[in-house]
Amino acid sequence: MATNDLDTREKGMVIFATLFLLLALFMAVYVPTSWGKRYQDAKKEVTQQTEALQLARLVKLEEEQRVESQQQLLEQLNARSPSFDLFPFVSTVVEEVGLRNRAKLGNDQSARNRQQWPKHPMVELELTGVSLKEVVDLLYKIRESKNLVSVYKMEMEPAVRSQGLRCEITLVSVKV
Repeated sequence: MATNDLDTREKGMVIFATLFLLLALFMAVYVPTSWGKRYQDAKKEVTQQTEALQLARLVKLEEEQRVESQQQLLEQLNARSPSFDLFPFVSTVVEEVGLRNRAKLGNDQSARNRQQWPKHPMVELELTGVSLKEVVDLLYKIRESKNLVSVYKMEMEPAVRSQGLRCEITLVSVKV
């Protein structure tokens, strides 16, 4: 059959069928890939949002733990005597541990530190001829007091003129 033998109505039907086949072919190729791409994009977005949510939960948990820790520190600070002074406290602890004769408490530098940082009083403690166990006992006694006293700096070396260790400890606390 030649195209010249077709009348106008049949030509229209052939054109319509050709357009329909092209449209069906386009739909068969484009639409599934488009839907699949949208599905993959949505799946990726859900995964990213889930990860972001997990990260946000982790950050929230860490923040809650930090706030709880601060609350505990504030409670300890409020439970401490309002007249607490770091220098006499360290002196008392040194005597209790039995290191009074081998300890030198404070110097010009700690007086300067007290003036520079009145909210964070510092005390320097120099121990000579002490054993590691005695140093640990001293630090444990300070920590056990729950007066919020921390070691700011600590240097330890063998003692020059006597047996044992020479230890310089800088202690710091918070003043309200």
